[in-house]
Amino acid sequence: AYVEAIDKRVDSELAESHNAQRQSFWKDQKSRRILGDVLTYVLLTVLGIIWLLPIVWIFLESLNKNTAPFTDTFFPTQYSFDSYVTLFTQRNVLDFPRMFIIAVFTCIISVFFVLSVAYVMSRMRFHGRRFFMNFVLILGMFPGIMSVVAIYFILKAMGLTSSGTPILALILVYSAGTGAGFYVMKGYMDT
Repeated sequence: AYVEAIDKRVDSELAESHNAQRQSFWKDQKSRRILGDVLTYVLLTVLGIIWLLPIVWIFLESLNKNTAPFTDTFFPTQYSFDSYVTLFTQRNVLDFPRMFIIAVFTCIISVFFVLSVAYVMSRMRFHGRRFFMNFVLILGMFPGIMSVVAIYFILKAMGLTSSGTPILALILVYSAGTGAGFYVMKGYMDT
């Protein structure tokens, strides 16, 4: 009976010490996890500030009233919307509204072309699919400037080189070859 009492007492002491060790382990693991999370968020915050600082600086610099190329301060001290008013109203140097229209239509058409080609290449199986993908990959290795003369003659044959249709010609040229840039979207659709 005496031995059994001692065994029970030793077992209970071992169980208590084991529970204490387990609780301290979980507390240590929890504190390590919290410390890791805090350090991760601090690092991500610092990296986010480093990433956003140039964007904020460029935006604030676009509002700078001082148009001199060199200034004494990093951020502007006086702000004005004069540069934006000039950008949208004066068309003799830079016709920004026309360029913006070209960019918007090119983006819309390009996204449609890329999504269409990527969907077909990702979801459908047909004869010549692999050859087409390899052919487009090889064509992408050549610079676009090599086709300028051919593009000009095609536009001239279509009557798009006259003074009244440069916007349509630019939209057509900029968005015609974008379907060949489908590889990234195809990879996304494959997964």
